[in-house]
Amino acid sequence: MNTIPILNPDIITAISLFLLFISLGISQGYTTVILAHITFCTPYVVLSVLPRLRRMNENLYEAALDLGATPYYALRKIMLPELKPGMISGFILAFTLSIDDFVVTLFTIGNQGLETLSTYIYADARKGGLTPELRPLSAIIFITVLVLLLFINQRSVKRKSKS
Repeated sequence: MNTIPILNPDIITAISLFLLFISLGISQGYTTVILAHITFCTPYVVLSVLPRLRRMNENLYEAALDLGATPYYALRKIMLPELKPGMISGFILAFTLSIDDFVVTLFTIGNQGLETLSTYIYADARKGGLTPELRPLSAIIFITVLVLLLFINQRSVKRKSKS
């Protein structure tokens, strides 16, 4: 069930969500766009976090509880540090997919004047060319993702060299 949005083409997911929202009587707009993006990004996040969860020692959480930790403290101090790399990579992947996705957004956006980056670029390109503001925006997004990836890889290399 988790891999259905990954295996389906975007157009099938978009039409399915469009029909679902119409049949449920949900008016299209900000809410439907958010729900659609959550729907198609969740499998990627799950696939990023699940290997870390499976690799984790299942007795750590129970040991923390046996030693007197509260469930919240054990979650915060034991589980989250183990899962954080998978959560970060899932977040980056979901963010990238969400910014990039045009088809699902187009089918779920409605007529309320809501505009995402992908729909703005599409509308701008249909007018006869891209405006100059998009070039620096694209460069900023690219440089931000590049710096973030370099930072994460550098931390990974430092951790491996320490162990």
